[in-house]
Amino acid sequence: MLRSSPVDGFQLTYDHAGTGDGVVLLHGWPGDRKDYRDVIPLLTGCTAVAPDLRGFGESDKHPATPADAYSADAQARSVVGLMDELGLRRAVVAGYDVGSRVAQIAARLFPDRVRALVVSPPLPGAGNRVLEPAAEREFWYQAFHQLNLVEEIIDGRPDAVRAYLRHF
Repeated sequence: MLRSSPVDGFQLTYDHAGTGDGVVLLHGWPGDRKDYRDVIPLLTGCTAVAPDLRGFGESDKHPATPADAYSADAQARSVVGLMDELGLRRAVVAGYDVGSRVAQIAARLFPDRVRALVVSPPLPGAGNRVLEPAAEREFWYQAFHQLNLVEEIIDGRPDAVRAYLRHF
């Protein structure tokens, strides 16, 4: 089992194979690095890396405020820290679901480290829009679950969902 050096106190468990240009594969929810076990052998001529994101699989899980310790920004810092540790200056970063969000944030925060971005749904549009923080509210269920809609609906405001959707 391979473990990264800590970033913000979190170590990632990861699979690593091959040599050549870097490809970082980021899993979705509720997956882990094993989601790519059949893909990694196909990436001949590449250094393929598939980590368990913070809080997933065999990576560290610490009691911490999720918005700080497990945010997409925090996840991206750990991914780039792993790239540093493995000597991957620039890599193709690919992901699906939560992994696509982390990949997009890595591209936005560390554009010089991401050679190409390969993401699958959910996506907030195309072009630069996928990297804009405001677009996250429209598509990412993590942002949706942080709203007070449940409390508003239970407290007698059945129009809360319509009120929320008017923001878009």
